[in-house]
Amino acid sequence: MTASESHAKRTNRAAGTISPRQLAEPAEFKRRKVPTDLDARTFAHRVGVTPETGDEALKGAAQAFAGLSRVLDQLYGNEFTIRADGSRTTDQHILRIGQMVEKSSAAPLPALDRARKRLDAEIAAIDGEIDAGLRSRLSHEERAEIRRELKILSRKARGELIASDADIAAAALSGKAFLSGMSQAEAEGVQHTFLAKHFGEQQARRAKLDRAVEELDAGGQRYLLATFRLRDGRTDEIASRAAAADKALKEPIGGHGDE
Repeated sequence: MTASESHAKRTNRAAGTISPRQLAEPAEFKRRKVPTDLDARTFAHRVGVTPETGDEALKGAAQAFAGLSRVLDQLYGNEFTIRADGSRTTDQHILRIGQMVEKSSAAPLPALDRARKRLDAEIAAIDGEIDAGLRSRLSHEERAEIRRELKILSRKARGELIASDADIAAAALSGKAFLSGMSQAEAEGVQHTFLAKHFGEQQARRAKLDRAVEELDAGGQRYLLATFRLRDGRTDEIASRAAAADKALKEPIGGHGDE
């Protein structure tokens, strides 16, 4: 056996001889589409973001979500191009797609993280503003006196009085409900009415921010799952075999006998 034949034999043992039948067939494969739940228009519809939206936190969240959609669509397009290349083997396709996913799939995640933190900060600011509105500026004695007066009123009159004045609301809602003559359910209803009247705009914005957080978190998880599914489970095995084949090609020919 010649040296070149011995070299070829070792190479084929490491990588496996490629026959024409192993070349990938270009037909049948269809380009994947970005799922509806990862479409930027879906996020905008669910959260209520329009081109006229002036809320920078919501606009930033919409842009971050659109980044997920855009990069996933690019990955799908690249996958289609790779698989359509009939000059390469199926293993080579799998390896190239795996390398592409590893290199590019993390690109939109930093923007997603920044948008999430911005939403959290805005929600915390709204909560702080509402808490300050419910914080009593009265002394302990004054709050106790207000509760005693509220306790003797009818439910209707009590509710109207609490909803009309922040100091009265703070006195009533900062203590146990029964101290103001209310059940827990009544106290919760009174608080809801007070907040709707005095902090309606903040609450409406907070609801949008909460929805944006939910959609961003769910979108991030869906994106990671989609990119995980792009990467074939055999990628690592194929990469190992390719590395072994490359090593075999680079080994010196001399000094190896034919077994």
